[in-house]
Amino acid sequence: MDVINYLVSLPSGVLEELYRDPWTCQAVFRSLPSLAKQYIVRFLYTGTIPQQSVDGWVKPEEATKHRKAIERLSSLKLVTPSLNSLTLNPAFQEQMKDSLSKGSITESASTGESGGNVTEAKLEEVASQYWEALLHFILGTPTRTPSDQTRQLLIDSQLIKLDAHNNLKITTNGFQFLLKDTRSQIWTLLLSYLNTVENRDMNKKEVISFLFQLSFLTFGKAYPIDSLTPTQQLVLQDLREFGLVYKRKSSSKRYYPTKLAVTLSSMDQIKATNTNDTGKGFIVLESNYRVYAYTTSELQIQILRLFVGMRYRLPNMVMGVIARDNIREALINGIRADQIISYLRQNLHPQMLNNKPPMPETVTDQIRLWEQERNRVSYSQGVLYDSFPNADAFNRIVQYAKDTGCFIWANFEIQKLMVTDSGHEQVLRAWIKKNITGRE
Repeated sequence: MDVINYLVSLPSGVLEELYRDPWTCQAVFRSLPSLAKQYIVRFLYTGTIPQQSVDGWVKPEEATKHRKAIERLSSLKLVTPSLNSLTLNPAFQEQMKDSLSKGSITESASTGESGGNVTEAKLEEVASQYWEALLHFILGTPTRTPSDQTRQLLIDSQLIKLDAHNNLKITTNGFQFLLKDTRSQIWTLLLSYLNTVENRDMNKKEVISFLFQLSFLTFGKAYPIDSLTPTQQLVLQDLREFGLVYKRKSSSKRYYPTKLAVTLSSMDQIKATNTNDTGKGFIVLESNYRVYAYTTSELQIQILRLFVGMRYRLPNMVMGVIARDNIREALINGIRADQIISYLRQNLHPQMLNNKPPMPETVTDQIRLWEQERNRVSYSQGVLYDSFPNADAFNRIVQYAKDTGCFIWANFEIQKLMVTDSGHEQVLRAWIKKNITGRE
């Protein structure tokens, strides 16, 4: 689930409160498709527009795009139907009009200082260190021990779990998490974080507002902590462990958003914050399945090991091979072929992008084939029935199994039927006694 789908899932009353916050309104507007943004602008100074007029905004051949745009606006409670017309949410309308008339609200919140010794390079270094430490902990190669609260958050997010010996172990979701882009990883954690705030007596609206506020702040500038509510100050302390904000010390009066934070509401992938050395792609993939990774990041190397068999390691590069056994192990861990291909594509070396296609199709096709090879056979536990008295009885039982949702497999030639365990125990046995043997 992404942040917009999370907002859609909130009750109407909570959304109405959030739309009284300028940060939330601007973040939601930024997330909308381009056509939906145009509709918001048209509604902004009228409020209500007849449905017939709205339907006339697009050509008939673009009706699908129009319908999807209206559905997105409706799902977010931005527009509501009323008497053959559509009305823009009044709270959202007021905040957006204020934003247009008053200009940026981010600079008024800034101290106007660059932060002295806190340079942009320092902020990037801190963000990378904290975020990489978190991913290392999930991977099982910890470089820094997170707080008990962050550790519990990772368990609640089902990225790690306690095994029978009370040791932490990465889960299937954790393996998949490591191959996501950075923005998706951050929001995965933040959405899990939002599910815990009410248990800590924190105001969820203030937390959501602050997360969106961070995405509109200016990277490299300092912002006063005393302008935040008590709830938001608690959130600030938690976000330090993710590398989203920086404070020189716990008692500091200012905080600095990092690049991880200011791109939270961006619709683009975070390329500059991927945890490699230069912020650029570093993987060269050849048609002979060899992988050359120009990186010194231990984290990137460990992630590649999830589906690449490493052969050599040089001071600034590692070389490995994508083989069937490596992909099979990744599949067993819950990683899908499309996730492997997507990870490789996101981190391709700039020189690879000049190729058409950028990735060798022989490699991508083979990865998919290895996945299909593993999925050729599916296993289902059930109960097998045979020795039916006649074809009519067999056909009736097969139909009954399908109607009750406990059907697994049937062969009409040899009159054999397999059903689920629950179907056998709870439904089919009683039905057969009644309708085939004649017993009640």
